[in-house]
Amino acid sequence: MIGFGVVAAQDSGSISGTGYGSNNSVNNNTTNNSSTNNNNNFNVNNTNNQSSSTGDANSSGNTNGGNASSGSASNSNSSSYNYSATNNNSNSQQ
Repeated sequence: MIGFGVVAAQDSGSISGTGYGSNNSVNNNTTNNSSTNNNNNFNVNNTNNQSSSTGDANSSGNTNGGNASSGSASNSNSSSYNYSATNNNSNSQQ
């Protein structure tokens, strides 16, 4: 009885019920091709135009100017951006 097999690790094959003088074989050929193209584009545009002004504090025609004052002006801006991209591709079978 002559028997042999060529089998890839992730595939299987079997031969049973063979008799005297039989010639048996198991052949397996597996090919996997993989192609990946990842394009990750992150675009941020943050424009913050601010202006402020206060009025004039005038006191005229009086003996004393008193407590004439103008108000205060302020501006503030805050931005926070977090980006993450993970691209995984694995193919090891042939």
